[in-house]
Amino acid sequence: MAERSQPKHDWKGRRLKHARPPKGLAAHDLDIDLPDDLFTFESTSDVEPLDEIIGQNRAMEALDVGLGITQEGYNIFVAGLTGTGKMGTIRRSLEVRTEGAVVPPDWVFVNNFDEPDRPWAISLKAGCGRKLQKHMQEFVDRLQDILPKAFRQEDFSQEKERLSETYHKRFQERLDELDAKAREHNFTIR
Repeated sequence: MAERSQPKHDWKGRRLKHARPPKGLAAHDLDIDLPDDLFTFESTSDVEPLDEIIGQNRAMEALDVGLGITQEGYNIFVAGLTGTGKMGTIRRSLEVRTEGAVVPPDWVFVNNFDEPDRPWAISLKAGCGRKLQKHMQEFVDRLQDILPKAFRQEDFSQEKERLSETYHKRFQERLDELDAKAREHNFTIR
């Protein structure tokens, strides 16, 4: 005699019934006839994207509550499968919520050379932070191109020699002028 398996129970302790064996489907059972006038568009590219994720009403309500909290220290964590439209939905929700709101300033942190572990925080007009970042990157790129040329040994030595001669000549001229003025007043410079 075959042993019967013990009946299974759900999480509430209710006895579960045995499922019937699955019924196979024929191809014609899977075909759906839709009326031609059901859709008012030629292709899906003509359709505006949805503003929410289908079947996620509670998640959308939670997002709305979370976005309504303006106090510091609160965050929103979003999880889900890749490609489900989470980022687009969040972005649209933020755009709707912030429509007409005052745009806050950009805050940038710059190096404090005297105290490197205490950078300076600088407030800029909204949008200027990205511009500053772009300009600083261009500046660094230019410096990386220009500085090696400026400090090539030959060029640097020649420029140093030229500057030394120029300033030595100026120094001698000033010293001669000072010596002449001193002699006019019966003084000697040593």
